Amino acid sequence: GNDNSLQPHMSLCLMVKNEAETLDTCIASAFDLVDEIIIGVDQSTRDESYAIAEQWVQKKNLGKVFYFEWIDDFSAIRNLIHSHASGRWILELDGHEFFLPAHVEKLKGMYGMLEEYDIVRLSLYNSEVKDVVVQPRLFKNLPHIKYVQAIHNLLIGSQNQFTIPDNMVQIQHERPAWLIKEREKQRMAMLPKVCERALQKNPDDIHALTYMAKYYLQTKKFHSANVLYKRLLARLHHDDAKKYMTLIEYSQSLFRAGSPEKSHDLLVRAICLFYNLPMAYIELGMQCLYKNKPNEAEHWYKLATHLTEPVNTGQPMNMVYYKYLPWLLLTELYRYCGKYPK
Repeated sequence: GNDNSLQPHMSLCLMVKNEAETLDTCIASAFDLVDEIIIGVDQSTRDESYAIAEQWVQKKNLGKVFYFEWIDDFSAIRNLIHSHASGRWILELDGHEFFLPAHVEKLKGMYGMLEEYDIVRLSLYNSEVKDVVVQPRLFKNLPHIKYVQAIHNLLIGSQNQFTIPDNMVQIQHERPAWLIKEREKQRMAMLPKVCERALQKNPDDIHALTYMAKYYLQTKKFHSANVLYKRLLARLHHDDAKKYMTLIEYSQSLFRAGSPEKSHDLLVRAICLFYNLPMAYIELGMQCLYKNKPNEAEHWYKLATHLTEPVNTGQPMNMVYYKYLPWLLLTELYRYCGKYPK
């Protein structure tokens, strides 16, 4: 067999664009974890990201920095960067993410135990919204483990996965406001091209239908959105969590297109699916307020504040949305009406 002792243990892989501001912090935090650094830099980058990346690769004395041409496909670029890695494991970070020193030591101590797994899921903690999301970020460098989907990447190739508890190791996920805006702008520019390409290959592609419908909703093309949401609902047979969010978005589109009764019916269906999630109640409250029915809006917002702990939908819940938004909306409603209950 191959002599694994000569192969680097871990490669740090980054896809970078205009992240000179945070790149030093990112790479420095993982430097002692990895044996090799592979960085792909978008050729449209306007700052010093490439030069900073080069300095770190030279310091590690193993790795590569190269420019890539953007092709409207996040998965294809990530897979390209991984193809240059020689480590047995790949650690994936974004240029605005970093580890705390204590978490680096804990992760080092887990190397032996993690060997029996192919994919390791890590918690991403965002201090601005106090939210934790779990994603696969550490995985064996094997040809069949790769990303699919052009926009929201999905790592496939093995069910042999392990999730490190967030109280042991976290990735600090701090996105500056300008980066959030830039990524959203980039995503919105990509969406129509990527989705149309996917739907030509497969008219029943759930992801493409979802993103294209959202795109039409956000760009106020409500008739086109309604057509796609209807198609999408007809294809969601077993994924109740996705059906729940689709019902809410479809109801928003119908309401804005002038069909409030149909919109209301969809939100009731959403509540029947997951009665203790807040989004359907919040949307009903907003629609009542839009129709100048503040008492009915108050009823729905109050229901949203009294919910029990959320059911397990299989998807991470944004705890800010869950905990605070109903209360904020209720406060705004009372201010609007000049009504403050005891």
